[in-house]
This record gives sequence, C-alpha cells and structure tokens, in this order.
Amino acid sequence: MNISKIIKTRRAVYPSQFKDGDIDKEIIKIILENANTAPTHRMTQPWFFKVYKSESKNSLGIEMTEAFESYLNKESTLKKKKILQKCEQSNCII
Repeated sequence: MNISKIIKTRRAVYPSQFKDGDIDKEIIKIILENANTAPTHRMTQPWFFKVYKSESKNSLGIEMTEAFESYLNKESTLKKKKILQKCEQSNCII
C-alpha cells in the first residue's frame, strides 16, 4: 500500500474496537523501537516511554481522573467513568 493511500484511509480506533487478548512483549518492543526513529524538532531525543499493563493501567486511570478533576476544580462522575473505562478496555497504555 502506498503512503498516500495509507494516510487517506487512516481512521481513529477506540478502545471498544480493540481486539481481546494480550499484546506480545516483542510486538510492543518493536513498536517502541520504531517510535524511537520518529523525527523530533531540534533533535530533542531521547524518547522515554512507559508501558502500563494490568494493575498499573488501572492506577494510571485513577491518577488521570484525579488530575482532570484537579484541573477543572470540580468532580465529574461521567468523565471519570469514561477515563476509567478506556483504561480498562485497553490491553496496555504507552
């Protein structure tokens, strides 16, 4: 597939559309190695990545909701639920 077709046919993918099952560590490693080759403005590498899986992604979800509520200065039950649901539906978060 040529690059123009890839760009024109790309679409957003949401957690509810993700496939079930575990993502192999080797696949994640390949993705992150490829990400390290991405161009940066003024050569601001190195990139740093953190991979969240299992309980750590749930902890991340809680931290994200707390940060969001702190930023807004109010509690949002609906937004909190959505953030936690997306973290739960994701196999891993990078």
